[in-house]
Amino acid sequence: MNYYYNEAAKMNELLLNSNATYTDLLALKDSIIASGQLRMFAPVLTKYPYNANVQQRYYRTDDQLLITFHDPLIDSATIASFANEYQLKLVHKPSTLLNNSVSWGYIFKLDAKPDTILNTIIMANVIATYESALVKYVTPNIIGGDFLDCGVVSEMNTSTGGISGTWHIRNEGQVIWNGQSGVNDADADICECWGAGFTGDGVKIGVIDEGGFESSHPDIKPFGAGFNATLPLNTYPPSGTDFYSDYSGHGMAVSGVIGATPNNTSLGERWAAGVAYDATLHPYLVNLSATQVLEALQAANEMGMDVVNMSFRIPFDANINNHITNSLTTTRFVNGQYRGVIFVAATGNDNLQASNFPANHPGVIGVGMTNPEDYRSNYDLVNTWTTNPNKGSTYGPPSFNYDVVAPGEIIMTLDLKGANGFDAGDYIVPLAGTSFSTPIVSGIASILLQKNPNLTYAEVKNLIRNGADKVRPSTYNYSMYPGTPGYNNEMFYGRVSCINSLNQVLGINENSLQKLTVQSFTNYNYVLVLPEFKENQRVTIVNALGQTVWEESVVESKYGVEFSMEKFSSGLYLLNLYENEVLLGNFKLIK
Repeated sequence: MNYYYNEAAKMNELLLNSNATYTDLLALKDSIIASGQLRMFAPVLTKYPYNANVQQRYYRTDDQLLITFHDPLIDSATIASFANEYQLKLVHKPSTLLNNSVSWGYIFKLDAKPDTILNTIIMANVIATYESALVKYVTPNIIGGDFLDCGVVSEMNTSTGGISGTWHIRNEGQVIWNGQSGVNDADADICECWGAGFTGDGVKIGVIDEGGFESSHPDIKPFGAGFNATLPLNTYPPSGTDFYSDYSGHGMAVSGVIGATPNNTSLGERWAAGVAYDATLHPYLVNLSATQVLEALQAANEMGMDVVNMSFRIPFDANINNHITNSLTTTRFVNGQYRGVIFVAATGNDNLQASNFPANHPGVIGVGMTNPEDYRSNYDLVNTWTTNPNKGSTYGPPSFNYDVVAPGEIIMTLDLKGANGFDAGDYIVPLAGTSFSTPIVSGIASILLQKNPNLTYAEVKNLIRNGADKVRPSTYNYSMYPGTPGYNNEMFYGRVSCINSLNQVLGINENSLQKLTVQSFTNYNYVLVLPEFKENQRVTIVNALGQTVWEESVVESKYGVEFSMEKFSSGLYLLNLYENEVLLGNFKLIK
């Protein structure tokens, strides 16, 4: 028996040995029910054989269900009737501040006695079968996944030259650690963006993570208001609040990569520097369950985040997937248009080909990691990095929707300074992890938004892809997929370059994009009236996931560009006019 998670959860795992039968399991369950101590019975989900179950090799469930209804305006009486029919209790409903033109996720829990045969896995199947007209998605709560943390090296003293923990910001081929030198310019080109005057100022970044956040850390400016999903009654801690779940340093380490204060070593041992140190960080504390991630995502939308960092992976959940898709077209309202939250997520540290959620969502920027020599980073070695291209972060083909790699190894960042007797020091140096390459890309996204707040999530995603450097081309073939030029299955579209992406933004009108004129001449057939013909113009149509579904170069003889949406599926689209790859204007289309 393994005591689970924390005292408040009051949950135990019962692990049967390899000789146990299903009858043994039921007998054990009945004996516990008879003791009067059982609150609920929650099976596990596993891809391993029954007799191979071992601790942490499966995903737990509990008594909660995630449900999204078809009708965005479903009334409380219908919800109450539904809950009563299935013996459910509503424990969370979407905020009224969320856009009601689309459906958002609710959370219910089983309200039946603990000795009932029902559990959330069975209940989800029953509801999916008999309530398909009412319910769009229903899934059991899954407790598990990885925060993509890894082996942590103890705090290291930069004053002795033991580590160059800011190589991701500027790498000049110096000794990074343990006598190993980096390669000149094998960094994320952050220093160049600072030199251009962009540090994320005015941008709000939500960090959904675990363990704890310390706004009082001496090497970071106070956090903005946050959200704590780990408490029985979710709370919205105000700005500048410290809060924790289990006092692990993961959330603080991720935050430090984005927001640690630079150039303050004169105040003592303050070693870390954040990529976008002038952005405002908002902490969203979760333990890795689907319900808590959904609640944090909804809170981030409600509180108006521009960028959301997700340095974790979880099993795919249709409700969370739907939330992310909705957020791309109903959030971040700037100058009269929904621009969409920029979501950034980690691909994983497993050194294998795998499609991990949420990094594989087409609207999310999926991030792998590199080492100080511009190779895909090695997650396994303890005292060195490797130039072996067969070692490193999780990877895959274009169909996995991964985007870029970024430095993710030997980066100095912040730790919890020590609460309730826990003392891990003020700083840590994570050996390697996409948990730490991901916030670098979140920082770059905020720098691009500082330059032009009008950028849509799809434009930010494309700017980061297009600005990435095709590093180590003799090792990584960026032409291996003829249908997806510039993509390598290990390095995706390349290693990020902040300054390359920023330079692509410079020609865009920073006040507002010109609204285009579109005329309809038959059903789903239109013409874009050109404000002025110039050379090197092209028109694209992008769907709600940021995918280009049609494009055409402008021909001089036309006063406009004809196009048809007749064969498009129903949904929201954006028509864009570019000149020399600079976005001149756009028009929203709905079929």
